Amino acid sequence: MWLPRLSRNRVLVAVSIVPILYWRKQLQELFEPYSRFALSALVCGHIALDYKLNLLNYDHSDFYRIRSIIHQRSADDLLWLCQRHGGIMIKAGQHVASLNHILPREFTDTMSILQDQAPARPYSDVEQIFDEDLGQLPSEYFSEFDKVPIASASLAQVHRAVTKDGTEVAVKVQYPRLHALFRGDLRTLATLTRWLFRIFPDYDLQWLVKDMKANLLKELDFEQEGRRAERSARNFRNKPSLHIPFIYWDLTTPRILTMEFVRGCKINDAETIQAMGFDTKQVAQSFTELFAEMIYCFGYVHCDPHPGNVFVRAHPTQQGKHQLVLLDHGLYRELDEEFRSTYALLWKALVSHDTRQIHKLCGKLGISSEHVKYIPIILTQQQLGSRMKLGAKWTEERRSSVLGELRDTPLKIYSDFFSSLPKDLLLVLRTHDLLRSINRDLGGTGAARLQTMFHYAIRGTYRTPKEHETAERHFSIWQRFHMFFYFLILRIQIWVVESLPLQWFIKE
Repeated sequence: MWLPRLSRNRVLVAVSIVPILYWRKQLQELFEPYSRFALSALVCGHIALDYKLNLLNYDHSDFYRIRSIIHQRSADDLLWLCQRHGGIMIKAGQHVASLNHILPREFTDTMSILQDQAPARPYSDVEQIFDEDLGQLPSEYFSEFDKVPIASASLAQVHRAVTKDGTEVAVKVQYPRLHALFRGDLRTLATLTRWLFRIFPDYDLQWLVKDMKANLLKELDFEQEGRRAERSARNFRNKPSLHIPFIYWDLTTPRILTMEFVRGCKINDAETIQAMGFDTKQVAQSFTELFAEMIYCFGYVHCDPHPGNVFVRAHPTQQGKHQLVLLDHGLYRELDEEFRSTYALLWKALVSHDTRQIHKLCGKLGISSEHVKYIPIILTQQQLGSRMKLGAKWTEERRSSVLGELRDTPLKIYSDFFSSLPKDLLLVLRTHDLLRSINRDLGGTGAARLQTMFHYAIRGTYRTPKEHETAERHFSIWQRFHMFFYFLILRIQIWVVESLPLQWFIKE
């Protein structure tokens, strides 16, 4: 039967649309990396143009106010982009939030929202992962499974559930297609940071992408995360102030992690901690001790100790005592043994104001002589050669002088400094910054925090590679006496340096 031309066209259109609708999902997945790149390039190009057009004249009187406004709206654009793309882009945003030693505060404060407020995915995504990894839906393994997540992060979200035998657990489920988007998103980030460097030579963040590439594959394997959690638990099995949730291996796959459910409040929630009857300063002390021991004694460091990953709860067996709960063991860094011992000695030199030894040890760590002056400011908030007491507050005059000098330093110098640092040192500096921030939120003093770091740095110098792999380390009576005597001599040395007039140390 012959069809009119109009009807024939309709048939042809219908025949064409049917396979397109059928293959729509496949086509979306095929072109998704390109659309993500295009949107990212568009947003970042808009930000770059905003800076170029509005900050050409550096002489107007309200330059700093205008720059702050542009910083904030650019940060808001980046936050929107990361939330829209999700996954690896949120992880990149979290890295940006941690770069408060390089980037403007407007960026780090805005992007810090991503630390524990990442957008959640629908429950259908959870069912998809269970079906692909375990062959059945969550209802086949759990008598209860909350469809609304209790937490969502960059790579996964956590649901409360109850197993068939009545055990309450937390189930961490990875988002779909992260592996499929991994290469495309990394290429996008590499391209954008390369363009950023060409447009703004003072900001070279290409090293950040290389670091992310090396770490992300580790974070995407939840079975490895479970093993890292168990290793850390073994390290601290004799530390009652710390608890690490144990793993249910029969309900764990590379994309599903089932662990003990633990209730508590975030470590920076001082009001709730006080309501629980605990001294926030003691909690801050426990937190500092935990990471000081990780860095100086074990050399096995949790890489993301932001408040959402550290809870505080009442100790289950010791009445009136608090206990820290360490979560999210997706990424650890095993410090090089030479770095660990050298860094411990550097802290001794910093605390005892030994400028010559500071230069020597910084050289061993790969820090150039022109950048050594930044290390005391970052770690102890003291200038190189200063003899201020450990943790003493700066006078307003000194603060203005130092901040003015740092503000006038070209951004390229800071960028070159941080990009040249060994990765171990970069991680440790970031950890110190997080410790400082949480210590401040809990009302802890800088002096107490620095003295704790110093104490564990000295203990770390007595550890050998084999000894710091296990928590079973018992110092002999002679070693304890030697450590006490060493501390005593250092205390006297520090008192002398900080108390006597500067002229006593100047050779004619």
